Amino acid sequence: MNKNCAFTICTKSYIGLAKILEFSIYKYDANVDFYIFIADELNKNINVPSNAVVVKSLNIFSENVWKELSFKYDVTEFCTCLKPFIFEWLFKNKMYEKLTYLDPDLFFFNSIDIIYKSMDNGLITLTPHFITFPGNSISNLFEDEIRYTGLYNLGFLGLKRSTKVFQMLNWWKKNLISKCFVEPTMFQFTDQKWMDFMSVYFDSHELNIVKDLGWNIAPWNYFERKIVKHDACWVVEDRHNENITCDVVFAHFSGFDYKALLNNQIIQKNIHKRHDGVFDDVNNLFTEYIDGFNNYKEIFIEYIKENYTYDYYSNGRKVEKMHRRIYHSIIVNGYENILDPFDSKGSFYIQLVNKKMFTPKVVPNQNDYVCNTAGSISRKLAVFKILMRMVYKTLGYNRYEMLLRLFFRFSKYENNIFLYKKNYSSWL
Repeated sequence: MNKNCAFTICTKSYIGLAKILEFSIYKYDANVDFYIFIADELNKNINVPSNAVVVKSLNIFSENVWKELSFKYDVTEFCTCLKPFIFEWLFKNKMYEKLTYLDPDLFFFNSIDIIYKSMDNGLITLTPHFITFPGNSISNLFEDEIRYTGLYNLGFLGLKRSTKVFQMLNWWKKNLISKCFVEPTMFQFTDQKWMDFMSVYFDSHELNIVKDLGWNIAPWNYFERKIVKHDACWVVEDRHNENITCDVVFAHFSGFDYKALLNNQIIQKNIHKRHDGVFDDVNNLFTEYIDGFNNYKEIFIEYIKENYTYDYYSNGRKVEKMHRRIYHSIIVNGYENILDPFDSKGSFYIQLVNKKMFTPKVVPNQNDYVCNTAGSISRKLAVFKILMRMVYKTLGYNRYEMLLRLFFRFSKYENNIFLYKKNYSSWL
């Protein structure tokens, strides 16, 4: 066993993607252990890699707590809420000195040992989303988003064994049990936003904030990082100062359409909507990523077809976001003791059916729906504005302003619990 360890957390459908990450790590460095933690349940006929661990089998949570977490959180929220628990489990059961968490959509272009050497500079190692002042409309968009999502990207996190790190993990665990939603009205963005506190809880010599352009290259920092090739090695330059260069260590391929990639199409959803074609140099990294992807294409295809277990009730019907949040509100307010929210024969599911709180089973073709709806949006908005002007004239300025604040509050699903049962109320 090595002293250092890297791990990722994913559903069974992304095991192949995690193997691509693993391939990129071991291409440069074999002196690290790598684990794939699966936040899902496996089918009997599924092949599991030897370094994969089903989180549920670790018995970190009771059966009731596991059901609560996996139901109230969507797949991203659930996977991220497990992070501090797995850090702690690895520290205590495997006795590693340094641990790094890596999102499954990361890919290495250099030795991971660079990271572990840097971790000597502190107890906790973080990477900011970007490190230079925004200088145009594109970068300003990301600055607005980062104020909501957090200063640091938790696709990567490095922790070194210490008493203070264990203290931080205990604090983080307690918060993520109930506050790991993607919910701006609650100032939450999964596990990530909590890292903004680290500069408060850790002294400067304990906090290792890596401002290396070659770490965590991603759509939210392309505006400051230019990818070039020097002597057969990938290098990243500061777009505003070509004299500042760094070796590319790892990149974060967030928002990639992997099904399109199977057809040799490069589509990264969260790039195109902001700066399509502006930073073509990053395509150099995409090309090498695709090569790595193709090395494990068959194993990727094997797993990507698998459905996430906790997206469905026991009868196969889809769990919807409103259901998760209504359930959360019931639990927080102590209205009911729901032993198994996934049970399609249970009282929770039956009440949702009775209240018609399901999307119709027959849904029109998405493309046709978008096309048919897009043309009528302006007309619907015009009608809505007329109605709101009537409300304004009826209520007057002060009451209208109060109504808007009320609308904002009820935009949060948890506060619509009265739709589930009329005598229930919530003000989360």
